Amino acid sequence: MFKSISNLIAAIAMMAAVFAGSASAHAEKVFGVKASVRDAGDNTVITDATYRMLQLPDSAEVRHGDAFTTYYRYEGDHLKEGYTNNFGVRELPISGVYLLELSCPGYETLYVDVDPANIPKKSYDLDLGTLRLSKVKMLREVSVTATKVKFYNKGDTVVYNADAFVLAEGSMLDALIAQLPGAEIRSGGQIYVNGRYVESLLLNGKDFFKGNNEIMLENLGAYTVKNIEVYDGQEEMDRIMGKDYGKKIYTMNVKLKKEYNVGFLLNAEGGLWNQGQVSWPPFRHVLQQSEPNIILWQRQQHQLSVEARPREFGAVAQPGER
Repeated sequence: MFKSISNLIAAIAMMAAVFAGSASAHAEKVFGVKASVRDAGDNTVITDATYRMLQLPDSAEVRHGDAFTTYYRYEGDHLKEGYTNNFGVRELPISGVYLLELSCPGYETLYVDVDPANIPKKSYDLDLGTLRLSKVKMLREVSVTATKVKFYNKGDTVVYNADAFVLAEGSMLDALIAQLPGAEIRSGGQIYVNGRYVESLLLNGKDFFKGNNEIMLENLGAYTVKNIEVYDGQEEMDRIMGKDYGKKIYTMNVKLKKEYNVGFLLNAEGGLWNQGQVSWPPFRHVLQQSEPNIILWQRQQHQLSVEARPREFGAVAQPGER
């Protein structure tokens, strides 16, 4: 008998514990959130916003709905529907921390922290007050033009970017150099940069014209030039002796674009050898010292041509020969 009574008491105790746990679960504290929505610019009410209540830290959605209140009223015999900019979210477990997401077409999305720890004493709701949405800023269409760097310093060398200068079609090297900041061309093809005389004009690092600048200035197409370097250089023999040996020579080195390194164009009164085309006498010295991939076009409408083979640099057409 006692054994049966003991078992009965134990069962009653277990049932009581279950009911107590269930009651405790149902009695979990909850709270509500309320707010109103307005335009941040003109303070007008917004009645078409929506909300999402996200639980942190995983941003799981626990509620969603309209961020406005619909109401009805009679006007005469007609029932009219209206809206207010107030809204509320009910029965959120007080044990959680939340993030309110407020959105509306044409406005930037607003996020507001919702922490039940901020609920005033003797209150069951967290009043967020007026939440203001900012309109999305529409960017005007603008044209952006990239500005190329005209020159820069590379150690002791000033490097001019030829493509950064706007020239007329058909311009030669002299027109390009005339636009370089600090550069000027004087009589006889003399070049000055920042008032200093340029003693040596090179083409791809080579002195093809031996001081006769005008040949290169007036006949090398500006469109073939990649950049122009200005620096204190040395004579070839001095370079062999060492970097600091000998007299410094103020030098301008015209460097061609890659596609013209194989065959660059000069618009001159005679043409260097290329595919059987050879030069007039004024360019005999150039022809004999240059590489066979240089092309030199005439200014005249006709172009002289004699039979020539690669590296046969001695063949020179005389005026009147065809």
